Parts: sequence; structure tokens; C-alpha cells
Amino acid sequence: MLSLKKSKILGFEQTFCTLEDATDLIIGEDDSKESRYFCISNTYQIVLGLEDPAFAEVINGAKNSIADSAVLGLCGKFLGDLKAPLTPFRGYDLLVSILAVSERKGVNVGFYGGTEQGIQKLVAKLKSDFPNLNATYAYSPPFRKLSDDELECVIEDINKAQVDVLLVGIGCPKQEKFMFDVSSRLQGTAMVGIGAAFDFFTGDVEPSPSWVHKSGLEWLYRLLSEPRRLFKRYALYNSKFVFYYSGQLLKRIFKLGR
Repeated sequence: MLSLKKSKILGFEQTFCTLEDATDLIIGEDDSKESRYFCISNTYQIVLGLEDPAFAEVINGAKNSIADSAVLGLCGKFLGDLKAPLTPFRGYDLLVSILAVSERKGVNVGFYGGTEQGIQKLVAKLKSDFPNLNATYAYSPPFRKLSDDELECVIEDINKAQVDVLLVGIGCPKQEKFMFDVSSRLQGTAMVGIGAAFDFFTGDVEPSPSWVHKSGLEWLYRLLSEPRRLFKRYALYNSKFVFYYSGQLLKRIFKLGR
């Protein structure tokens, strides 16, 4: 039985679990074959949802928002929802875990994201690292919004490939919006947004050491790795999260003090 712990942070329910339980939750054993998607959440995603009602609908439409952030674990603990935060895992760890379990169980896996060259490298590495994996679909979408006809072709191709688990790596919030848009039209596919994990897997980008993620310093590691791209995002959205969460925490403290 899966061990899932919940905490509602700034109005969005967060699921806390081990890497193994997250993998089993995503792959699942759902006999109804209902399509579903999972968000891998962090503070940035939560603030986007808080400030954009349309994106809030996307987050709330997920089967689960699985927290992979040590910061969110501490937030859940301070709110009194978690006795002790579980050890967080990286998106890269989740990718490898899903691939290993899918290979063992004969699950059909698909990949959506990355550049054309990147997706070719990913497929080649899959053949080397997971030779028995049923990789039935791999597509590098253009860096723009798909036309209605293009989206229709993508949905048709995924269904033809009988993809059981689709790994979507086009970054937040694009990947979450994509999963929301196509979920109702897929046939029994579970989707999960894994951000830059494709690049980590192929070696194009060096993943953070696991101790960095577990200590809650993933944001700092990534900021130092890509300062020009990420400075504005982290400076702005981390500050916003601290502000919004402080308000929630103070309300909880005053309520308990009455």
C-alpha cells in the first residue's frame, strides 16, 4: 500500500511520498485505464497557480501534485501536516526510477520534449541503459504553441503508440498546460512533467548532487549554474512564496493560539 502524506500549501494540495511510492503512483495499476497527469511541484509552480486562476485549474486537475522540494516539506511540517518531511528526490531520480520499473513490468513509455538532437540522444541512451524498455513514442515539439492540427496529430500518435506513461519535459508551466489540454483525449495514458530531466539523463546538463536537493538548496545550485536565465525567476518567485506562505503560517499559528 502506498504511503502518501498530504499538506495544503497556499490552497494547493501537495502529496509527499518516497521515490518508490511516487513511481508506483504514476505507473499505477489502474484497470479503468483512465488518463491522468501528475505535477511535480515546487514553490515556483505554486506561486504561478496562486496568481493565475487558469493555471490554478491546471494544477487542481492533476491526479496528484507530488512535492519534490525539501522546502515544501518544511512548509508542510511547520503547518503541522507532516510530522517529519520525507527525503525529497530529484526529477532525474524519478525519471530513472520510472524507466527501471517500466522496463521490469513491460510498460509502454513515451517521451515528449527536448530538441530533435536531444531526443535522438535520449533514445540512443535508452537502448544502452534500458535495452528491454518498451519506448514506443518519442517526439521533440517545436518551441512554440502547437497548431490545432499539430496537437491533433500528437494526440493521435500517442494513442497509436499505446503509451502507458508519457514523460513530458518542456518546462513549467508549458508541460503542465500541455498535459491538461490533452489528458481527456488520451487513452489510458499517465503523464508526468519532469522538466529538464531529459538533459540530465543524456548528460547534456549535470544534475545537482543528491545532497544538494535533500538540503533544500537545489534552487541555489541551479541559480549558480544558470544565473542569467534563472536570477529573475528565483529572486522574484522565491520572494513571493516566502511572503504568501508567511501569511498562511501566521494564520495557522493565530488559529492554534486561540
